[in-house]
Amino acid sequence: MEMLRLGDSALTCVFSKTEWQEGKHKVLMKRLGDHGVAGGYLLDIVVSFGRVSVYWDVRKKRLLEVEELLVGMVEEEGVGEVLEVSEGRYWDFPVCYDGLYGLDLEDCARESGLSQEEVVRCHEAEEYEVLLIGFLPGFPFMGHTVPSLNFRRRKTPRVGVPSGSVAVAGGLTAIYPWESPGGWHILGVCPVPLFCPERGEDACLLRVGDKVKFRGVGVDEYRDMCGEMLREGYDLEVLLRE
Repeated sequence: MEMLRLGDSALTCVFSKTEWQEGKHKVLMKRLGDHGVAGGYLLDIVVSFGRVSVYWDVRKKRLLEVEELLVGMVEEEGVGEVLEVSEGRYWDFPVCYDGLYGLDLEDCARESGLSQEEVVRCHEAEEYEVLLIGFLPGFPFMGHTVPSLNFRRRKTPRVGVPSGSVAVAGGLTAIYPWESPGGWHILGVCPVPLFCPERGEDACLLRVGDKVKFRGVGVDEYRDMCGEMLREGYDLEVLLRE
């Protein structure tokens, strides 16, 4: 693990592809959470592709102290036990792939050489891990798609991508929690609200490490679900798998 210093109160831990696949970043995040709460010095942990950035209160911990702590957390024994505890949640998300909402489904089928039905089946078949949350509040970058759905971004981004759009680009898939500009290829739409400020600290539904599986639904079922999920008191945890 390589460490990049960001001033005197932040570090970015850079993991190799092998270390990331082995879950070393999850070990670090779990141990940081436990240690930081107890020690009272940790301010934030930010996860991105292959990297974990750590921010702390410089009045309570010095740079060299934190560097030593981070190395110890990753190399410490009991990695397997930590990974079991830090395993993410499993979600089943409904998606309407109907042509009304799958704005780029036809283009993706043509580019991949598959039928539209095959594109949908390929997208549904995979279980995706949430790799990071970014770009917009609650926007999950999830990977990885099958090679046939690894498309470059659109040459001309859309000015407004509808909220809930399920899209693919660069071997990843995502859900737009808000209407926004975007250049990913839209395959369908999901009714699940991914960011709700009313939930306080849990405003963002998905967390890094969570797993998401998509399930196709028809237009009528999708519209019914939209109404249900916007209803006050609706428990989104019904979408969790054991």
